[in-house]
Amino acid sequence: MLDLRERIFIEANVEETKGSSTTFRITGEALCSDGSTVATPECVAQVDKYELRIRATNKGNDGLDLELLFGPNRSEPLSLSFSDVRVGMIVDLGGVKDTVKYVNPETELPRVMVGRVELALTSKGPRDLEFQTSILDALSVEWDMAAGTYAFSTAKASPLTETKVWQKDGANWARVALNLGTTEIRIPYSGAKAAFAGKPYVASLSGLSYSMEGQEGSEALTLAHLGLGQAQSYVALGEHKLATVDLNALSGRHFDLRVEKGADGLAVLSVQPEFDLSVFTDTEPVYEYAAGEAPRDLKTNFNVRLSGGRAPSVRPVAANTATGFPGGLQVVSGELSMAVNDARVTVPASKCLVKERTTTESPTGVGFAARDCQ
Repeated sequence: MLDLRERIFIEANVEETKGSSTTFRITGEALCSDGSTVATPECVAQVDKYELRIRATNKGNDGLDLELLFGPNRSEPLSLSFSDVRVGMIVDLGGVKDTVKYVNPETELPRVMVGRVELALTSKGPRDLEFQTSILDALSVEWDMAAGTYAFSTAKASPLTETKVWQKDGANWARVALNLGTTEIRIPYSGAKAAFAGKPYVASLSGLSYSMEGQEGSEALTLAHLGLGQAQSYVALGEHKLATVDLNALSGRHFDLRVEKGADGLAVLSVQPEFDLSVFTDTEPVYEYAAGEAPRDLKTNFNVRLSGGRAPSVRPVAANTATGFPGGLQVVSGELSMAVNDARVTVPASKCLVKERTTTESPTGVGFAARDCQ
């Protein structure tokens, strides 16, 4: 096994020192042998060709950083950080691209590769452990193909995800969280509509977040700060939005969801301040009619809302064969409404939302109805 302190981090390998940082050259002689045998010339030549270096930075009480440098331009694809309680690894997409191109110039890579991602593990004790991922700098990847440019991007998010387990007052606790920023995918249009030639499909998610914390054995669970970012999410072709999604647009764009066991043993779901989801679709501009097919309205507005009171709530109710009740969703408190275009069904407290069984056109126009829960 290679001993870094004896083979790499030695005075003979020091190239430069600036402040608290020292750069060590990794030679083929050091990497191709553990010192007990002679390194092969082929291995030495291969390692030396890549001009490997490690920059070590002493951060005092904050530990030590190690950065891998590659090639004559000293590309930095990877860095590691160490402290008494934390180990981290950062991957730099730009550095990875430069390194791969230096090793094999013929490798086909995306035209654009930028951004930094970090993975970190923190331990403050045998029963206090946390794993985080972060997007330190916004990610952007673009590659060109015959059909056009494909692209992916996502905003800075620190942390992006958290998973933590710990013990408090003799009980085991756990927390998981997600905080994704604005994320977009772009794909070139390949249809027959001349008006959209050269324009991309864009799927834009304004964000995605939640946090969940719970104690072992608890019969209640809360998902906090559930949301789809701070703006509208959408799918578009050029400037035309084919679909839009808004969650709690008039109430902070986030909500808390609590799930707990009711008196009958079934789950009760409650929200704060409300749940208000609106989806709009309009595929008319890209729809290709068959010969002789009559034009039709291809716009749809859909909304489902649970609101009213401090924490409006619902619970599932099982089917009752004796009464013919098909099973449904009972509104425990507040009011539940569902709308498709101009059709709407509203379910007040104590009533149930049930799926309509008629094979003809739905009387409510939405495929669901409100009725007694029995």
